[in-house]
Amino acid sequence: MVEWSSQASLEKHWHLPLSVAPSDSPIAQVRGQIYFISNFAKPLLDLVAQAVPGIFDFAIALLRN
Repeated sequence: MVEWSSQASLEKHWHLPLSVAPSDSPIAQVRGQIYFISNFAKPLLDLVAQAVPGIFDFAIALLRN
């Protein structure tokens, strides 16, 4: 969660549009992480696992966690 708040701070500093919505709620931050993993990280890892079979076990571990 620290990296997301750091990213938001840098974007604000450089007057860039925020790519991560800041949140004071820990529950909202957790939901954001779950959304990111489910919609970006896991699908990307699944595609990489098709090209690099040794990564398949990591994709399964991500799904379990």
